[in-house]
Amino acid sequence: MKVRHIFTYGSLMFEEIWQCVVRNPYQREIAWLDGFRRTCVLGDTYPVILPRSGEKDLQGFLYLSVNPLDLRKLDDFEGDYYYRRKVFPRIRSGNAYRTIESETYVLKPRYAHLASLRPWDPQGFEERHLKHFIRTYCTL
Repeated sequence: MKVRHIFTYGSLMFEEIWQCVVRNPYQREIAWLDGFRRTCVLGDTYPVILPRSGEKDLQGFLYLSVNPLDLRKLDDFEGDYYYRRKVFPRIRSGNAYRTIESETYVLKPRYAHLASLRPWDPQGFEERHLKHFIRTYCTL
């Protein structure tokens, strides 16, 4: 069975949301991903990422060694608008960085019209929308 690491860049970056979706605790690391742009979804509070060459340093979290049952739960949470794609985020390793083969959820191209041009702000989401998001999407 292949070990899967999951790079998160939106609502799943927040432990409260991650833990309401998955069953098991996981080690996580701050990570950076190149080649993707994070934007707001039109009319909603969570983001999407789209492949964009030249984009640098999209910050998120990398959850390590996610088991298959929790991967299915994450797939269900993300729904039909996303697919899991192989990516290579960087994490700090001492004074250097190393890349780790991982997966992340990317908006399917046929839904690209749902992405706005406005960048998504994690801090603004946490301050203004996190509690409501948890009440709406998490049934603890």
